[in-house]
Amino acid sequence: MLRLESVNGQQAVIDRMASKAPTTGKIAIVVCGAPGIGVSWTLDQVAEEWKATRKASLQARGDSFASQRKLFPWLTLATPGAKDLARVEILKQSVKDASSAIPMFGSATSHLLDDFLHFRRNSLAREAIILSKEEQDLLFVIQAVAKKKRLLLTLDHMDFWDPASWDLLALIASSHLQDLYPALADVQLLFGVRETPPPRLSTLLDECKIPTEIFRIHPIARAEMSTALRTFGFPEMKEQEVDGLYEATDGRLDLLHDFSVHLRDINLTNDAHGFDGLFSNLLSNRMHLLVRQAPELDPILSAAAILGRSFTLDDAQCLTGQTAEKLQVALKAATDARLLTLLGGMVQFQSGTLHDYFHRSGRSEHRKYHTKYAECLRIMRPGDYEGRWNHLILADRLEEALTCYALAALHARRQKSLTPEPNSLFQTTFWGQIKDFLAQMCRAYDAFETDKLGEAMDAVASIEAFLPDALLAERDYLKAQIRLKSHRMKDFEESAALLKPWDRLKDEEGEIWSRIAQARMISLVEINAMEEASRLEEDLTKYYYARRRVDPWALYALNVLRRRSEPLHRLPVATQRLENALEFFGSFHSNDLPRHPIQYYYTLNNLVANLLASARFEDAVRRAAELDALVNRHALPWPSLEIPINNFVLAGFLSGKLSAEMAVRILSQVQIEPPTSGDSLLIANNYAVLLAHAGQVEDAKRRLQDCYRLLSTDSPCDPYHKYFIGNNVAALTALTGDSASAKQIYEECLPLIDGLYPTIRETIRERHRLLGAAIGDAQKLGIEALDRILLGSSQAKLGKHWEFYGRGFLLSDIQFWSVD
Repeated sequence: MLRLESVNGQQAVIDRMASKAPTTGKIAIVVCGAPGIGVSWTLDQVAEEWKATRKASLQARGDSFASQRKLFPWLTLATPGAKDLARVEILKQSVKDASSAIPMFGSATSHLLDDFLHFRRNSLAREAIILSKEEQDLLFVIQAVAKKKRLLLTLDHMDFWDPASWDLLALIASSHLQDLYPALADVQLLFGVRETPPPRLSTLLDECKIPTEIFRIHPIARAEMSTALRTFGFPEMKEQEVDGLYEATDGRLDLLHDFSVHLRDINLTNDAHGFDGLFSNLLSNRMHLLVRQAPELDPILSAAAILGRSFTLDDAQCLTGQTAEKLQVALKAATDARLLTLLGGMVQFQSGTLHDYFHRSGRSEHRKYHTKYAECLRIMRPGDYEGRWNHLILADRLEEALTCYALAALHARRQKSLTPEPNSLFQTTFWGQIKDFLAQMCRAYDAFETDKLGEAMDAVASIEAFLPDALLAERDYLKAQIRLKSHRMKDFEESAALLKPWDRLKDEEGEIWSRIAQARMISLVEINAMEEASRLEEDLTKYYYARRRVDPWALYALNVLRRRSEPLHRLPVATQRLENALEFFGSFHSNDLPRHPIQYYYTLNNLVANLLASARFEDAVRRAAELDALVNRHALPWPSLEIPINNFVLAGFLSGKLSAEMAVRILSQVQIEPPTSGDSLLIANNYAVLLAHAGQVEDAKRRLQDCYRLLSTDSPCDPYHKYFIGNNVAALTALTGDSASAKQIYEECLPLIDGLYPTIRETIRERHRLLGAAIGDAQKLGIEALDRILLGSSQAKLGKHWEFYGRGFLLSDIQFWSVD
């Protein structure tokens, strides 16, 4: 007996994928066909058979009513058969991977240093594709699902893909990411499109030089209706009824399927309304019966239809205002009636035709629904500015849409991704004002990222207050970031004061509030307002926990917070929190690109620094080696490489694996320009201490005196910087025989201890007391004895970290706290 898939061309695609797939390299199969004739079914069948042969398969599908929702096809990636959401399945698994030690100090320089010097020589040559955190997360999921198996991606309903989804597809199809995500090297791409492949797809496949084959599926002919009716389980029908059904459906398989599902006792011959009339009548009859079970079902489905063919339970509950219990009853009734299908955590209309029916039935309420859903997004996923702006446009709330567009554009600027197109918004009354605001903000970000802090501050200062609160908050957030980068106490204080009024945004714009709160927390830490900073950390943690289920990026933000709030915790607790963040940002296997590479890089650097401060020098070496290998394996634009190089060198020196001379040689290539502020002063301090250990005491003393004078004229300065540098100036001065001057400088440093972080304050106070008694004998002791004079019997009482902070010459780890 002839099977339906053999009639219209579907089987040819299935056979092609089963029999001829090459062992390596990308290929593309494009399946063309009019809507409703079985293209999607074909893709599903291929995916299930591919998975059954112990290969990996994922499905990404566009949706006509989610065509402007950023990355929607990728965010709803599903596995074949069970249709579980791939992101959810991967998040259930642990990403912890036991790390093994990597040899680091076998040569004079490391990959970190090589990369840093190469960056200095020609930064433009290092430009690489910068992925957003969403793209990183999705590529991590794809790589994790593949698990070294041959991967098939089925990509359907391409006409409804948003620009960001096309951009991600272009990266997957290209060779740019194959070293970072090996599963992409030989991915098989199976596309489902309308009668003619979209020009954008044809161009993409040509540019990427992917071998491509095209298959066409056609509607069934009238003579093939008996095969279709038998396949879909229709009852015996008269020929004239089959004629009417064929005329109403035009041989479309999706429409025949819908009729088979909803057809009850009805005489097709006597109904002359065409397919829409027939189908509407059938559904009206079905809904009349279902309303007895679930009275709210019709308005629920009409409202949910504005979300697209697929939607989440949480979205539907927020949009309709129904209780969870009533919603579950209604959706169960719809599922039992085969109106809906549950796909993991998603709900989907059984067909596009069903979705269209309910979308039409609620048309008079659409503006209200779009307004309500934009409000739902503000509450549940406050960072989804593109989604909000699109729904606000459909609700005709253009001023609010314009504000959300500006927020989306700033998010894209921070992520270094493409700025979204404003589309019709450029025709609105206030477009010119928003355009000018964005131009000034982008100019300020450009200057900020190249350390032109004065120029950056001038740009944000020129922005007038005649703007919505959300945009003024973004302006003040950038102002605070600029001030934090200066490392001056006055700027820390002004940053904390500037951001405090925006606490009121917590219930209005949660994403902006949480970013501002993290920046204010760091400002409070820097001015020693630890109790208030800890309260903010707790508020942020509770906030992220509360929205973890409905906001895909809440866990990302929580783990950024774990890295940034590290100075609020004692070393063992802070270290564990950093390990937890690494598990989230990392990869399944040590050689794979981390899920969120830049955040992983920041966090691993901070962990190395914590291990140094805990005097776990061997562990610091091991983790520094991992960071070195990460930079070597993956050619990304790693920021501020001088910071991990600093920690790398300290780990090697303090563990005994790197001599003072070799440490000086490496760090000298980082310490190129005279230090001016912030981290460059700490690197200069460490370089001078290593110089002294290498026997160049006078050079070390001169360098540190220059730094100390700079800090003394820049009052009030960061007490941590001034104490560490002042302590070392005093010790070097004592070494050269000027005990009186050394003691004077040493005593000048004493009040600075009150401004140090609580986690080290009392340790440094005790060290100051003990070293003060020995500094007069420095010349007689010599540098090595003075450096170790406090290590020994008192160490057991003061803790393991004394081996780092109890030295005569203070070295400083450097961490990423202020960057978001």
